[in-house]
Amino acid sequence: SSLPRSWTLLGVVGQAPGAAMEVLRTRLCEWRPSGVDALALAPATAKGLEVPEPRLAVGRSNGVVELWDTTTWHLHSSTAGHARRSIRSFLWVTAAEGSARQRLFSAGLHREVSEWDLTTLTQLVSVASGGGPVWSLSSAGMRIFAACEDGTIRIFSAEGEPGDLMLQGRLNVGKTRLLSVAYFGNDFLFAGGSDSRIAKWSMQTRTCEAAMQVEKARGAETLVWSLVALGDHGLASGDSLGLVHIWDPVACVVRYRFAHHQADVLTLAASPDGSVLLSSGVDAKISAFSKQSDGEERWVFSNAGYGHTHDVRAIAMDAGSGKFVSGGVSGALRVHESRTAASDNRLQKRGPKGTIHLSALSPVLQTASVAQGSRLMLCQRDAQLELWYLQQPKPKEGPGAPMPEAQHVLRVSLDGAKEGRHLAASAIAPNGQHFAASDDAGTRLFQANLEDLEVRRVEGLPTEILNMPARALLFCGSGLLASAPHTTNEVVVLDVAALSVVARLKKHKAPVALLATEGEWLASSDLNGVVHIFSLDKLQHHAKVPLGCDDNEKVKAFPTALCFDGGRNRLIVALSTHKLIIFDVEARALAQDVQSIVSIPPKMVPPCARVCGISAPPVGRGKLLLWGHSFLVKVDLKAPGDKDAEEEQPYKRKKRKSKAGTPEGAEAAATDATKGGGDGNTSTEACVWKAYEGMQHIVSLHPLEESQWGAPLLDHPNGNAAEVSHPSVATANKKRLRAAFAQGRAMVLTLEVAPVAIEKSLPQSFERKSYSRVKS
Repeated sequence: SSLPRSWTLLGVVGQAPGAAMEVLRTRLCEWRPSGVDALALAPATAKGLEVPEPRLAVGRSNGVVELWDTTTWHLHSSTAGHARRSIRSFLWVTAAEGSARQRLFSAGLHREVSEWDLTTLTQLVSVASGGGPVWSLSSAGMRIFAACEDGTIRIFSAEGEPGDLMLQGRLNVGKTRLLSVAYFGNDFLFAGGSDSRIAKWSMQTRTCEAAMQVEKARGAETLVWSLVALGDHGLASGDSLGLVHIWDPVACVVRYRFAHHQADVLTLAASPDGSVLLSSGVDAKISAFSKQSDGEERWVFSNAGYGHTHDVRAIAMDAGSGKFVSGGVSGALRVHESRTAASDNRLQKRGPKGTIHLSALSPVLQTASVAQGSRLMLCQRDAQLELWYLQQPKPKEGPGAPMPEAQHVLRVSLDGAKEGRHLAASAIAPNGQHFAASDDAGTRLFQANLEDLEVRRVEGLPTEILNMPARALLFCGSGLLASAPHTTNEVVVLDVAALSVVARLKKHKAPVALLATEGEWLASSDLNGVVHIFSLDKLQHHAKVPLGCDDNEKVKAFPTALCFDGGRNRLIVALSTHKLIIFDVEARALAQDVQSIVSIPPKMVPPCARVCGISAPPVGRGKLLLWGHSFLVKVDLKAPGDKDAEEEQPYKRKKRKSKAGTPEGAEAAATDATKGGGDGNTSTEACVWKAYEGMQHIVSLHPLEESQWGAPLLDHPNGNAAEVSHPSVATANKKRLRAAFAQGRAMVLTLEVAPVAIEKSLPQSFERKSYSRVKS
C-alpha cells in the first residue's frame, strides 16, 4: 500500500513504571464521512409529558438513518446505508392517543414516504409518493404533506397505529418541481418551487388563493429551497439568491428582506413560538434573526457564525434546551448554544458553553476487525469488505526501525451490493480462516485461503441465518459465531464447523447492539442499555450487569463499548455519560479489588466524544486503553496498595468514600453512574489517567499478542531506531526509557483515516468574499 504507515512510540502503558507502548498507526482503508442531508428534533415535551430519548433524527447522503441521544449527544442507533435511498426530510408526529409517543417519518429523492420503528430503526411502512422525488415534508395533525418533483403536493394520512400510512390525495400546484412546503395556521399550505413562486393553498377549499413572487437575477428562475412557519408571526423563505424573506401570510407580501448570505439558502429553522429564525446554506454561514417586541414588532438580524467548512444542508432547533443542531456536506454535526441578542456579533465560540463538534465518522458502520492468528485485518466500508495482510517486517539498512508492509489481499461485497445495500456488520475469526458479513438481506459466511488468495462463500448455512440481517457479529474463538439480529431481542450462536445454530440467548428486551467475548464469556448490550453476560461453555445466562435499570429495563445512559479485562474475569462497560463500570464476572457483582465505577475526566475526553472501544493490553496489568475517533487515553485501575501508578505523570480524581464495593451499594452506585450524578468515584483509591495527543480519525484499535505478531520492532530507545517525536517520549530520560524497554511493551494496532484523505473526499468549499470598510 502507498498510504502512510508508521510505528510510533507514544508513551507509558506497561507492566512496570515506565514500560512503553508501541502503536502501529495504519491508514489502509479509505473511509470517508457521509454528508448530512436532513435533521429533525422531536419536541422535548408533548401533551404535558416528557418525550423519551433519542430525539434527534439524522439522514445522511449514503442512505443511513441515525437516532441520537440529545442529553449526551451520542449516536444511539443507526441503519445500514443504501445507495438508492436519499433522505431529504424528516418529520416527527405526536401519536394521536393521549401519550407523548412520537412517530418518525421520512421522504427523499428515492420517491418514497416511510415510517420508522423507533426501537429497531427499521421501516414500518414505505409508500410510493406518486409524484416522483420528495424534497420536503410538513404536517398538520396526522396529515402529512409531501412536496414532489412533478409539481404536486401529495397528502398522506397517518391516522391509526404506527405503520398506518395512506395516500389520500394531491394538490396540483404547478408544472415545475416543488422544493419546499410549510403548513400555516389552521387551514393554509404554502409551497415553494423552482419557478420563483410561493403558492398559498386553502386546505378547506383545495384551491390556490394567492401566489407570491420572489426576486429573480438576470431573468433566471429562483429556487425557493426552504419554507418555515413562524408561529403566528409570518412565513419565512430561503432561496437560491441567498435571500431570506419574511412574508405576511394573509396579505401575501414581503415584510422583511435579509441579504446576509452569499449563496443559496438551503435550510431554515424556527423556534416553536416563531420568535427566532435560523438560516444557512452553501456559504456555510449560520445567520440568526429575532423578532423584537419593543414598541412595534419587527424582525432584525441578530448574529452569524461559521461553524462548518462546507455547505450546511440542515438545521434543527431544540425547543427544550434552546440549542440547535446543524449538519451538511462535510458530515460533521455541530451543536450550538442559541444566542439571538442583537448586541452579539456572532454565535458562541467553541467551548464548554459553545459549539459541540461531533465526529463525521460512524462508530457503527465504519469499522475493522483483526485476526490475531493470521495477521489479517478486515475493514468494512459501505458495501464492501477489504482484507489486508500485515507482512512480517523485512530487515532494513540504515536508521529507523523496519516497517511491516501491508498487502491488500482482496475486496469482497455481498449480492445485495448490486441493489444498493450497504453492510451493517462484519467480523473475522481469530485464525483468519472465516469471516462473516451482513446486510439488510441477511448474513453470509466466507472461508478464506490466503495461500491461493481465494475466498469462497460457505454453503449450507441455516436458512434462519441466511435471511437474518445482523446488527452485530462476533466470532467467539474460531468455532462459534455470535449474531445479534436486527429486529429480534436475542443473540443467535452458530457452530461454524457444523453449520448449525447451537443456542438462542434470550434475556434482552430490545435488539442487541454490542458484543464482546473472551474465553468462555460472551457479553451483550441492547438498545435499552441493558448488559447481560452468557457462558459459552454452558450456552446459558450467567449474570446481568447492574447499570441502574428502571422497571421498564431502560437506563438513561447506554453502553458505547464493552471489553473483557485480559483474563482477569472482569467486564468493562463504557457508558454514554462517560462512566466506566467494572464488573467482576465470577462474583457476579461490581469489582471490589479495583475502583468499580470510574468517571472519565473531561480534561481527558471531551464530554460529548464517544468512547468507541476499550482495550486491555496483555502486558498492562490493571491498565486500559480507551479510544474514540479523536482521542486515545490510558487509565490505570491499580489495586489498592499498588504504588506503580503513582510513579507516572498522573491525572487523579478526588477521593470519595462510597459503598459501591459492597453488595448493597452496587446497584445504587451503578444507578448514580448512569444518571451522571456525582463524580462517579466509588473507591478511596485514585485512578491515573494519561491522554496521548495527536490522535485523530481513529476507526479501530486492537491490542496485539506478541505470540502471534512477534516481538516489538523498536529495540532501542534512541532516535535511530524509534520515532520518538511525541512530547511524552521526548521529555523522558534515557535511563527511564531503557528500563521501560527492558520491562516489556504493549503493542497496539490502530486503523485511522488520514486528514488529507478526508479533505480530498469532500467537494471544494464555497469561497466567501471578504468585504472591508473604507474610511471616508
